Amino acid sequence: MAQNEVRVFWDLQIFWARRWEAWFNASLNTLREHYNRTEDERIFSTVVSEPGPGLPWFSRVGYVDGQVVFDYTSEKQRVEPRTAWMAQNEVRVFWDLQIFWARRWEAWFNASLNTLREHYNRTEDDCVSGFHIIQTIHGCDLREDNVIQGFYQDSYDGRDFLTFDKETMTWVAADIGAQITKRRWDAEVRDNQQWKRYLEEDCISWLRSSLGYGKETLQRKAHDQGSSGSDVSAKGK
Repeated sequence: MAQNEVRVFWDLQIFWARRWEAWFNASLNTLREHYNRTEDERIFSTVVSEPGPGLPWFSRVGYVDGQVVFDYTSEKQRVEPRTAWMAQNEVRVFWDLQIFWARRWEAWFNASLNTLREHYNRTEDDCVSGFHIIQTIHGCDLREDNVIQGFYQDSYDGRDFLTFDKETMTWVAADIGAQITKRRWDAEVRDNQQWKRYLEEDCISWLRSSLGYGKETLQRKAHDQGSSGSDVSAKGK
């Protein structure tokens, strides 16, 4: 690409990433108005084949009730708290664990980009010059009526790829390209048991702790957003 085309490309990627993030936060608040009050924890992970200004190769961001509470990027190589109440209350072992998992996911993503290119029959030229992206989101919900929900899903180049069914502890493939990975992951029984335990127990435990740490801030934020209302019509292209 010419230099000006490259600059425009990265500007567009940043624009759409921030627009989707704003839409996601607005959507959460709107859904909470229509259903039982739900507290939630989310962890977003993203890897791109061609990093650029403002778009690191790998990033991992933790949210509680739509508020960013920590982040990690391949550029910083460390996990940083994004709220004072997280920095003041979480113990050292928590941050060490977040760094461990962030770096483990970073290594896994590095291998996964090449694997998925093969699954989708990308040519060598496309692998070198094309822009590819893997995104994952996992987390849990704690409803006002004490119903607990947990999920994991990921995507490749903006298309659904795999979703975890924690009831059967198997993976649901979105298309033929995901079938190879599904078969391999279905066979990893111990990992799937750990995913189920994380989504139903560990995630909820951390969510409850975080809600206790940031109770006043989160309640004030929810009240302010509820009072001003949310417009979710700004969703994507």
